[in-house]
Order: sequence, then structure tokens, then C-alpha cells
Amino acid sequence: MPRSDYKQIREENLNEYGRGTRHLELLSTRYTNRTHFVFELLQNAEDAQASQIQFTLFDDRLEITHDGLPFDESDVRAICGVGESTKADDLTQIGTFGIGFKSVYVYTSAPEIHSGDENFRIEHYIRPHAVEPREIQDPWTTLFVLPFDRENINPETAVQEIGKRLGDELSTTTVLFLRHLKEIAYKLPGCYGTYRRRETDNHGAMRQVEVGHEDENWLIFERPVPVPDNSISVPVEVAFKLEPNGTDRITQIEESPLVVYFPTERDTRLGFLIQGPYRTTLARDNIPHDDEWNQKLISETAELVVDSLQQLKDMDLLTVSLLETLPIRETDFPEDSLFHPIFRKVRESLMTRDFLPANDGTFVSAENAKLARGDAIRNLLSHAQLAALFSMPETKIKWLSADITLNRTPTLHGYLMDLGIEEVTPDMFARRVSTPFFSGQSNDWFIEFYRFLSEQQAVVPFLLQAEPILRLQDGTHVSPFAADESPNAYLPIGTDTDTSLPIVMLEISQDEEARRFLENLGLSEWDIVEDVIRNILPKYSDASSIVPVATHRRDFDRIERANSTDSEAARKRLRNALRATPFILAESPDENGPVYRKPEELYLPNDELRLYFEGNSSYGFVKLEEYPESAQTLFSTWGVEDAVRIKRRRQNHQGYVIISDSHGWHQRGLHGFDPDIQVDGLEHAINNPTLEKSALTWNKIAIPNADCIKGVVEQATRQDYSNRSSEERVSNAFGLLLIDKAWLPDLDGNFRKPSELTLNQLPDSFTRDERLANQLGMQSNRDDVPSLIRRLANMTGRTPEELQALLFLPEPQPAPTPTQPSFPERLVIDPERRANQVLAALDEAPDQEYEDRLRSVRISRNWILPKPYLKGQYTNDADQMVCQICHEEMPFRNRDGEYHFDAVEVLKDYFTKEYVAQFLALCSKCSPQYKEFIKRVPEAMEELKNLLMVPNSSNFSVPLKFGNRQRTLRFVERHWRDIQAVLAYYENADDAHEDSTELTGGTA
Repeated sequence: MPRSDYKQIREENLNEYGRGTRHLELLSTRYTNRTHFVFELLQNAEDAQASQIQFTLFDDRLEITHDGLPFDESDVRAICGVGESTKADDLTQIGTFGIGFKSVYVYTSAPEIHSGDENFRIEHYIRPHAVEPREIQDPWTTLFVLPFDRENINPETAVQEIGKRLGDELSTTTVLFLRHLKEIAYKLPGCYGTYRRRETDNHGAMRQVEVGHEDENWLIFERPVPVPDNSISVPVEVAFKLEPNGTDRITQIEESPLVVYFPTERDTRLGFLIQGPYRTTLARDNIPHDDEWNQKLISETAELVVDSLQQLKDMDLLTVSLLETLPIRETDFPEDSLFHPIFRKVRESLMTRDFLPANDGTFVSAENAKLARGDAIRNLLSHAQLAALFSMPETKIKWLSADITLNRTPTLHGYLMDLGIEEVTPDMFARRVSTPFFSGQSNDWFIEFYRFLSEQQAVVPFLLQAEPILRLQDGTHVSPFAADESPNAYLPIGTDTDTSLPIVMLEISQDEEARRFLENLGLSEWDIVEDVIRNILPKYSDASSIVPVATHRRDFDRIERANSTDSEAARKRLRNALRATPFILAESPDENGPVYRKPEELYLPNDELRLYFEGNSSYGFVKLEEYPESAQTLFSTWGVEDAVRIKRRRQNHQGYVIISDSHGWHQRGLHGFDPDIQVDGLEHAINNPTLEKSALTWNKIAIPNADCIKGVVEQATRQDYSNRSSEERVSNAFGLLLIDKAWLPDLDGNFRKPSELTLNQLPDSFTRDERLANQLGMQSNRDDVPSLIRRLANMTGRTPEELQALLFLPEPQPAPTPTQPSFPERLVIDPERRANQVLAALDEAPDQEYEDRLRSVRISRNWILPKPYLKGQYTNDADQMVCQICHEEMPFRNRDGEYHFDAVEVLKDYFTKEYVAQFLALCSKCSPQYKEFIKRVPEAMEELKNLLMVPNSSNFSVPLKFGNRQRTLRFVERHWRDIQAVLAYYENADDAHEDSTELTGGTA
């Protein structure tokens, strides 16, 4: 082959590109990594059909040899030109040699090429000059010499960067998709290495390739794509990596760059590699998204991925591990992304084609697949039973592989759920199972079913009443318990099934684990308790038959013996059955026949109860003479009472009565208040009063339960009551009766409403109880002198007139109707502006200060004057100053004419600023009580603080509890707004303190 005319080429290039080089220098710096030229030289070797290439790195140069086709003149012109490749428009070759080769000029200014008869050096990018030939050893045919002679990069840097690229940064994908190059060798100062590629199997459209230092195994599938306006086709390829341990399983790769013969910088987010002759950017690091040819290659690649799934299935490689390599994370493949067509095509194929591994070793489509929540449900239901459960043909529906679980394969599990595949959970099974399903199962399956339920206790409640999960000895099926929680079946004793009671199938109950489950469920062997429930009590529930007393005595004897069982569960069942049955002989006014009543309708007779229930036929008394003395204890156990039956909820340790506690709605009564309290016979006793009956009601019922007459109920949508509101209520069946009815006798024996009486006007048999009087709204005793004199007269035997004269008292005149002073009003027109003013004042307010003396003394209190502020707030239009708690006029004035009152700080040890709105105006009676019952009780103080922070109150008041007495702390609107602003100030300060502590990791 004659040597090229370098001079002529040089002159032509000077005419073509000019004598300047700055524009050509830009071509050498267009890559993000300076060592990118290595790929360009590999591309040249591949296109030259070289089978091996070697890089030898010296201290001052890099030499590259390969065994490809020698250079000819067209190659010389191409490597010295710009875009004059011999590969122009040939998509079967890799790149543009002329442009790509310019990347070597980052490190060298005059590369040499020796190939065949061509021996030349290139200066200034485009100017070839002849050089002396160099001997090239076999098997090499071509030598590139790159001297490190650039002024801006010293040789040491060049050696370090190129050595790192060759030794550390080449990957298996560098040679994976090549067709000619089978070996890349490198020799570095102090080390050497080789990247090899070897095809171990080739079946046309599929080949197996070993690459890399450690002989990685890959399966490569290809699909031809016709080139437009050309007679040739080019391949698109996908490559799946096999696990290195020889298990022949495909594994997901961590990095999956798009490959255009060599890796680009475009990440595909796939678990395998795709390769094709895409049109790339000039730097060959990415591909244009909107390029029509690139979009066609992606579409063909999507078809190829689906085709490869079928081939992998035929090769027994379509496993769960392979599914995880597929595009299954939807967020990685949005609709406008380049690789979305692959995501969409895979999704369509998995929906309709049998590509998903089933648990029996076959495959199933997503349309016919079911996921199992755990091995237990999968082992319980075969494919046939699964088909029966979902009413589908047995040949279609299948369990997915047990390797697909939420814990082991969370991404794949979520993807399959998004495909519409149902996950069969124990809960779902419990909801779908039915009698026809149970009827088709064997006894052995029922044993496995009970073992399954032993491990799935959460689903058992779904099955207890609604589903017939028990198979009886006669082959029928029943649920374990009836609606009243009585058992529908019993366990056999030993092998004895000779009984009229429903017995669980012997073959099933004899299995140890199955019997243990049934016993834990609450089933028991047949015994005398069941005999009573089944055979005796129904006689008393039949209204058409009357049980003779003699028969009843024998029945009661059996009931007593049944109650003596050692089984607490059996006694409980018996107790529940007895309470629901009218089986106790009751006293009857006529002797036409025995009368039987339920325990909850009966009482053990005594004089007080006979007096209280006089004339009330809704309740009766046990006919004790017909029963042994020991029966009285049993009657109490079953619900018969010896005192008036009162049903009320008890308060918890915080004093709350929980009324409602459901999702999104919570209610509680404060201080023991239960608005739903119920008292047997109360309405009849109130509507039919006698002196003795009313005294009994007052002393034994009303006083002990006075806290349930009326009280405060808090309600909230949050469980912690942080958004609570409150209201005062009167209990309907208790408080309204006691307050609104005329049932209390006065001293003259007339029955009047509580609001019409004072305690002094009640007969002596009524215990004096101020708390109850307040709850009922009774009048104050303070001004009721006539009633007091009358009571003294009754006690001493004198007439009221004699006592009046004896005590030198004038004839009492009717007391004027007491009037409570009007509570002042201080309206706020703009609450937000008012709050901002308070916050600004707080910022300027002095901090509270103390001096250490013999005791700690607060010295900063003298800097503020809360009393003038409070006087201005709580003086009404009649110039009366009113206490915030009792709402009465302050009891006296000082000598200077000013009202005497206490300015009491609302909370103890809470405020750090001195500010007037933090104080309350209290009279001398309420002040010590407030300090004792609120400020000295941390729980009460915390509750008050929370109540004061509730926004948008309409009456500007909060409830207080002084011991057993209920009080109300009332505010004018202006003071209410001010104190809420103050509390918000301190809450925000606490939050800021906590945030600062978190940021600094310690004390802020």
C-alpha cells in the first residue's frame, strides 16, 4: 500500500480549516473527563475490526497498539480532518473518527500513528508530517504514540489521570456490546491488567458473554431495526447479568447507563443494560430526547425486552430476581421520559401474559394472580381452594411465588399491587369465606384451618358469630357462638358422641392442636351448666307455660349445682343466661299462680325498699320463703340488689367520666359527672312522693350522687382534648327529675320544687347538704330567719311567736328578693389588635426578680400596679366592684372608700414577666379558697391554664372546683382577651426554647 501524500493532505486541510487552531482546540475539550480519548481509541480499534488492544503507559507518553485493519489514505484524511470519517452515516459503526480523535490533544500536541505503510505525526490537529517508521511486533498492526508534551498538563498528572482511567474506571460494559474487540490490556507503571470478552453461547438473537476481570456472565438479546432509506438493519440490544455464584439467576445491576457501544452518562434507571446506535450529543455523553430515530430505537427496545422475557421463561430464568430488574418503579419512568415506552410495554405484558412466577413453579398473568400475606394463608389454600374462594376457574387463578413479599421485595410487591393484583390477607379470607366453601373441605383441612387460626388471632373475631367455622358430628356447620355469646356446639368427652347437644366432629376434635384452639376459643365439653342453659332455662322463657313451684325447687337445685362448677368461664356463661331469664320466684299480690321475674327486676325485700317501690309494678321482691338461706348470696351474684339499683359510670383517677371515646369524637364529664346516670324507680318515687319516700330519695340517692345532677361535659375531636369545648348539662333521667318536680316537703307537709325551698325549710329527717342544695338550685339559708325560728320552735316545744319575743327580735318582714350586682362589661372591638398590644407590653414588661434573704422575696412586684387595672375592669355601671368567682359585690370598703379585694396571680410559678393582666380580682372569701384549691394543686392549675387557652369563648368563663363545690371564674371580655394573649406569649416562648434546645443539642 503506497504511503499517503502528507504534504498534499496538509495543504488541503489548511485551505479547508485555515491556519488558526483555536477553533480546533475546542474539539479536544468538549468532554467532561479528559481521559475520554480512551473510548475514542477503543472505538477506532472496534471499527478497524481489531480483536485486541493494548495501552502501555510510560512516564512521558502513552502507546496504544491493536491488531485491526491497517490505515489507508482515507483513514489518514479522516484522523487529520474534522467530521471526515470513513464511517459517515454508517450506523453500524461507532463514531466520527476525525472529531473523536481530537480528544487526545488534551495531553499531546503531536500524536504519532504507525500503521501499515502509514507513518506520520499530526501537528496542530490537522497537519500530517512523515516520520521514521517504527517496528511493530506481532500480532499488532497499528501503533499510536501520544507524547505528554502539553504545557498546561505536566507528564506526572497525565500518568496519574490516564492510569486511573485504565486501571480503575473501565467497566465490563466497556467491551460488553462490542463484536470484534475481545481483549483490552493495559500496562501501567508497577501493574498491568486485562478486560476480556468471550462469547460462551450464541443462538442468533441471544448470546452469552463473559467479560471483565472476574468473568462476569451476561445474556444479551438483540433485535434488528431497519435503517430508514437504507437497505441495512442495525441491532438494539438488552443485557441481563447472571449471578456470579453459578446459580443461573439474573440479578439486578446497580448502575445502568445507556450504552451506545460504550457507556454514556445517561442513566436509564433499569436493572439491566440497553444498547443501540443512538444519535448522541457531540460529547457522546447523552442522546437527544426528541430525536425521531432515538424514539424508534426505544420503541424497538421495549418490544425486545418483552421478547426476551419469553426466552428467559423458556430458559427457566424468569424468576422473582429477574422481575426486580424490570422497570417497576413508576416514579423513575414518568410519561414524558425517554424510557417510559419500556415501562409501559413491560406493564402491558405482565398484565396479560403468563410472565409472573407462580407458587407451583408455573407462570401466571397479573389478571389471574393473587398475592398472599404470609406463608400461612398460602399453605392453607391450594390453587383449587383459592379458585373456590374467588369463584374463578381453577385453571386460571394462582398464587404468586412465595419469594414475593412486602418485606423481601417491597418495590416489586408494591408494583404488583398497582397492577391490580389483590393481596389475600387473613382478614380478606375471613370476609369472603362462606358455608358453601366450608362444605367442600375435608376434615383434614379443618384441622389445618384451626392451626392457621391459632396463629392468626386477629381474624378470629371476624369469624366467631358470622361464619360457620365448626363442623359438627352430623356434618353440618355452625358458628361457634350465638348472638348472646352462648355456645352453638360443644366438645365431645373422650370418644363419646352420644348426646343430643351439637358436638364438634370427633375426627377434628381429637387432633391435639385443633382441640387446643377450640378450647381457647371458649368451647367446652358438655356439662351440667350446658344442661341448665339448654334444658331448664328455656322453660322459664316460654310465656305460655307456668312452671309449678315444686318443679322450680328441683330446677333451682340443679342451677345451684351448676353454679358450683370449677370453671370460671362456665359460671360466667351460666350467670349471663340466668340474668336474661325470668326464673326467680317473686312475691305476688294474687295467688292465681307463681310469678317469675328476671334478676334485674327484683330486690331482696326490706322496709326501706318496700317504702321506696310502693305502688311501682315494674319491680318486685324475691319470695325468700321458697329458697334456702344460701340462695341470697347467689341472687346478689346474678343481679338481685338489696339497695336501689343505680347505674352510673365511675370516674377515672383524673376525675373524668368517659362518656364517648370513638374515632373523631370524645366526651367526658368533669369531676365525676355522668349525664346518663339511671336510678331504678326514681321517676315513680318522685311523681308519687311521701315524706318518708322523699327523705329516702334525698338521703340515700340524691346526696351520694349529687355530682351527677348537673355538671360540665367536655367534648373534642382529638383524643388529647387539645381542641376541647365545654358546656354545662343537667342529667336527663336524674337531674331534671330532681330539679323540676315538686317532691320535697316543706315544714307544713306541702311538696314543692327544690328552687322554692331553703335547707331550713326541709323536715329534720332530711340531712343538711349544701352541695346538694346548690346542685338543685335551692334558695340560700342566709336570710331565711322565719324557717330557722320555726325549726327551733319544733325542737323546744314553744311557738314561733314565743321564740320571737324571747329573742327580742322584731317580727320578721318578708325578705326583699336578693339581687346580684350586674357583672361589668369591657368589650373588645378588635381582638387581634388588643392581643398585639398585650404582646408588645409583655416584651417591655420587667422580668420577675427575687432577692435571696432568709426567704426568697419577689422584689419586682412593686414595678406594676394590678389593682387599678382590675378595679377598672370589674366595676360595673352602678359603681359596684364584683368578685370574679362568687360574682357578688366586694364585701366591704376601706376607710378611704375604696373596695377591699385581693389581686391574686392566676397561676403559680408560671409567669416570668410582671404584667397586670396576670392577676384576678377576688373577694376576701374567694381568695383563700382559690389559693387552696387551685394554686396549691398542680393538676387543678394545669387544667385551668388549658381552659383559659381555649379560643373563641362566648361567655368568657371557666369552671372551677373548690373541693366538692363547683364554681365559675368569670372575666370581662377585655381581661379574657388579655390573659389569652399573655398565655400565648408564654406558650410560644416555651416552643422557641424547645426548638433552640433541639438545635444546640443541649440547654438553649
